[in-house]
Amino acid sequence: GDLINGVVKMKSPATFRHERLFQFLTFLMQGYVAAKDLGVVLGSRTLVRIDEFNGYEPDILFVSKDRTKIIKEMEVDGAPDVVVEIASKTSKLDDEVRKFNGYERLGVKEYWIIDSETGKAKFFRMGDDGLFYEVELEKGSFRSEAIPGFWLNLDWLSVEKMPNSFEALMEILQKNKIGRN
Repeated sequence: GDLINGVVKMKSPATFRHERLFQFLTFLMQGYVAAKDLGVVLGSRTLVRIDEFNGYEPDILFVSKDRTKIIKEMEVDGAPDVVVEIASKTSKLDDEVRKFNGYERLGVKEYWIIDSETGKAKFFRMGDDGLFYEVELEKGSFRSEAIPGFWLNLDWLSVEKMPNSFEALMEILQKNKIGRN
């Protein structure tokens, strides 16, 4: 659950679409980050401390190799480089307002919100002024700056169009010349 104003708020059980998208994105991110030796990808049971009274358990997060010291035994104490929230009907407002503001305040470099029902996604990048700005998407894909060389074909985010996870990972790696940076 999330810690909101000192109170733990439990999450509803995940839908099939949510879990499918979670597994797919986690596989792609972990596989890519491991192949390139870029850092650590963690899942939905990891608390990201926002302040004394607030902390969230994002669906997926990435911390770059040179910043892994922020990962403690029971929480991430500092801003992850990337936070991914897979939104559902019940969490959408939270993800787009409360968590958006919390992650922005914390200084997360990229915040991805993916709608599990529609497969539509919004990607935000931290500006020099400490505010999130929505990334303009090009040619049906998103390219991360926080995970160098990592990209997503936006069609993959629809459960109906989702490709085989391994084939998608190989496509990402091949377009970035397999190997470590």
